[in-house]
Amino acid sequence: MPRNLGIKANFPRVTALPDPSTGQEGDVVLWGGAPWMHNGSTWKSILVGEVTYDKLAPVRNAPTITPSPGDWLLGGLASGTGVGKLPLGQANGVPLLNAIGALASADAYLNRGALYTAVDWNTITTAGVYRVYDSAFGTGSANTPPAIYKYGILLVLASELTIQQIYIPHVTDGAIYFRQTWGDPPNWSQWFGAGGTYGSNSNGSYIRFADGTQICWAKQPDSQWAAITERTVTAGGITVYFKDFWGITFPAAFSSEPSIVVGGDVGGPQLKTIVPWNPSASGFNVTAVYQTSGSGIFSYYIAIGRWR
Repeated sequence: MPRNLGIKANFPRVTALPDPSTGQEGDVVLWGGAPWMHNGSTWKSILVGEVTYDKLAPVRNAPTITPSPGDWLLGGLASGTGVGKLPLGQANGVPLLNAIGALASADAYLNRGALYTAVDWNTITTAGVYRVYDSAFGTGSANTPPAIYKYGILLVLASELTIQQIYIPHVTDGAIYFRQTWGDPPNWSQWFGAGGTYGSNSNGSYIRFADGTQICWAKQPDSQWAAITERTVTAGGITVYFKDFWGITFPAAFSSEPSIVVGGDVGGPQLKTIVPWNPSASGFNVTAVYQTSGSGIFSYYIAIGRWR
């Protein structure tokens, strides 16, 4: 049975642990400044939870590494020689300590600076935040997001072989663009857009989607039609009346001629129609044809097309 350590005031001090075969279970000796007990087969340190010479052996015997310039070690930034054993991150990773051994500021690894020259966006793979200038979209650049506004922020997220790029324009687009790659070599997806922009003005309302789709709509009330001169045409003994509403302008221009649907009504029981004509990317005209002079008219439209 192990001996009661509480009643043994002095343990023998030794310069080396005795041969385990010469000890008995419960024997205690002092070696290396710490007590050791024989468990019946070998000697074991009994100061569990305290640092002893024996417990530090794995650290003493750990292989020395030779870091590269820019690697972060326990104690500071490596200069290219074997100066430590506990690396905390690589130059393109997340350093936990700065060059004087203090905790690094978040800016040390989040702020990656500005993209103000031509660049292939496929090569922007280091995690962090970049400020983007229009020159990063200009001549010589490649694989850029399909954004209209070319100033913004690029966020790069990286985890092993998966990398995500998120481009956020400062203004105008009202959308966020993103894509990702995975594997080695990288296999980038196409750019996707999320979000939309709503607007309105005296010409009507519109919404622009990140994929380039635009929808415009507006009404032309009776008061606007009443201000237009009524004209007549007679053919085959039949007289009809009509008004031409010139220059209906879209609240936001399309990049090309959109598809237009026109609705409305001419008051009273009569044959009547309202038709659009001469459409363009910026607007169109519309004509109301009817049988009774002085009839009240109102109309509306919806136009769908591309804004980029």
